[in-house]
Amino acid sequence: MRNAQSAETKKHTSGPYKQEQQTNRKHSSTNAQNADTPGEKTPKMKDSSKEFLEEIKKHIINKTLSLIVKPSSPKNEILGWDEERKAIRVSIAAAPDKDKANKEVIKYFSKILGQRVTIKKGMRSKEKVIEII
Repeated sequence: MRNAQSAETKKHTSGPYKQEQQTNRKHSSTNAQNADTPGEKTPKMKDSSKEFLEEIKKHIINKTLSLIVKPSSPKNEILGWDEERKAIRVSIAAAPDKDKANKEVIKYFSKILGQRVTIKKGMRSKEKVIEII
């Protein structure tokens, strides 16, 4: 009985079936990433690169920048551009209590842009507008 089960297990874990599973995993992870960030996606670049900074500056209008913040994330990073909401999607590691996430947003964008920023709208919302001073 065990030999029949182990042979069945071996059949499904090797050969073309295993390769098909690995291919499906690769595609499903890509689809999951795209589903998480709707709209046009900003290319993955280092936060300090010139191309990255230029990509961010494209979306600054009248010294303001619209954001959609996802607090309590594993790390601070820009996820992409949300075409529907006309805002940059950003994940922030800090929790959304006692203004920790807001302070982290200010600190993160000040570092990226090399200028002081303040939150103009959305102190208690995930949708924020920051002003570049």
